[in-house]
Amino acid sequence: MDIKEIRGKDGLWRCSVCGAVTRRSVEFLGKRDFRIRCPCQKAEDAKEEELLRQEAEAKAARELRKMSMMDEKLKDASFSTFEEDAENRKAHRVAVRYVEKFGEMLKTGQGLMFYGSVGTGKSYTAAMIANELMDRKPPVVMTSFVKLLDRMSRFDTDDEDYIAQLNRADLLFIDELGAQRGTDTAVEKVYNIIDSRYRSCKPLILTTNLELSEIKGEQDIRYVRIYDRILEMCYPVPMKGLSWRKREAARRFHSMKAALEG
Repeated sequence: MDIKEIRGKDGLWRCSVCGAVTRRSVEFLGKRDFRIRCPCQKAEDAKEEELLRQEAEAKAARELRKMSMMDEKLKDASFSTFEEDAENRKAHRVAVRYVEKFGEMLKTGQGLMFYGSVGTGKSYTAAMIANELMDRKPPVVMTSFVKLLDRMSRFDTDDEDYIAQLNRADLLFIDELGAQRGTDTAVEKVYNIIDSRYRSCKPLILTTNLELSEIKGEQDIRYVRIYDRILEMCYPVPMKGLSWRKREAARRFHSMKAALEG
């Protein structure tokens, strides 16, 4: 919009678009003119501010995406390639609805925890959610506890600052809860990650090979305080069935058997 000032016959300066007065004369230490933003100038300024805000959000999202440390195969996980069956149908439905209702989930800080045995598609399902939301612009970080602890063990990483950066993301997806059982230092770092996310009131998605009964029945106080936080933040979603890797191995075996043995 080409907004200009024009001086009318009444001697007042007005906006060339909407006709609103754009200057006022005030007697203060001599007569002085003060500029007034007309409605259309305010609209132009608001539009520019919104563009700057969107650019800042996009930049923040790009920076957060750089913090993601996830396997390449999970970066391509999507609803379009998900192989649904009777055993994972509930988890798939939960994932789809979580994305649809993410605005509400973000306001309430509600997350998910996919649990079950190895190879049932927990990481893939969680990654589908993260990738879909990244395509819709909310800043997302995808990583694993193993990689987080490795990064936080470096001398050049300040734990508090690093966790604060993670919490800038609208959604934090951390894979492999339980794989880090070990030293008191490692457990404390995991607690700090979970507790900080809890206090930020933002959603967290986790995957774990632990069963829900193991999590609820944990007796070690070091883990109890971690799991209590998680169960308050994350809705548990079971992933059942035969390992997808075992299914693929069986398929490849029969394929090769047919090719080589006839």
